[in-house]
Amino acid sequence: MEVNNKTRRYRCTTCKATLSDAAPGPVLAGHNTEREAVIRVIGMMLEGMSVRVISRLTELHKNTILSLMVTASQNAQRVFDAKVRNVRPKFVQAR
Repeated sequence: MEVNNKTRRYRCTTCKATLSDAAPGPVLAGHNTEREAVIRVIGMMLEGMSVRVISRLTELHKNTILSLMVTASQNAQRVFDAKVRNVRPKFVQAR
């Protein structure tokens, strides 16, 4: 299910220059996995499915799934740190 970054290339007949279509950007920086697959993987992670089950259902490699998990968590942490400020908790629970 992973996508090669194949873009259509054209060659000018007069000057022999090579041109290509603009490739769509990745859903998550550094990943070339299809958008639908990324959304599906993250949804499955949030539902608590194991990495092996996600791998079997999406036909993605386990390392790809773990890499998506790390990237998504880093993005979520960056958003959380930027948006949540000056929150005073009433109760704190620790295990």
